[in-house]
Amino acid sequence: PKMLDTKRAKNEEGFASVATDQAHYYFSTGRTFEVTPSLDIVPSIMLRYVNGAPFSTDLTTTLKYDDKLNFGVTYRTDKTLAGLALINISKKIALGYAYEYSVRSKTLGRANGSNEFFLSYKFN
Repeated sequence: PKMLDTKRAKNEEGFASVATDQAHYYFSTGRTFEVTPSLDIVPSIMLRYVNGAPFSTDLTTTLKYDDKLNFGVTYRTDKTLAGLALINISKKIALGYAYEYSVRSKTLGRANGSNEFFLSYKFN
């Protein structure tokens, strides 16, 4: 999402207010394995690198039933777990939900999980 670095910095009355956008680099691959004619398992991996941040890897496994329902789990090497569910309403429209939770012993602030609802539309 961020192919070019952009840097912004201001000195306001002796205080530095800085916002820096860093390029994000991703590599992702996966494969679909047919278990039965109506059930597939889809393991995948995503590598993420951002200058100045720890290298991160996502390991995901998704079960796809009858090309209609998807359920999956993800483990991220920064000790984060996630679960997801997706339903294909039609060949072009899908609705989904994901929940992500940090399993680190110390987390920043009180909030420890995040919810995501999504709508997908395929143009092809």
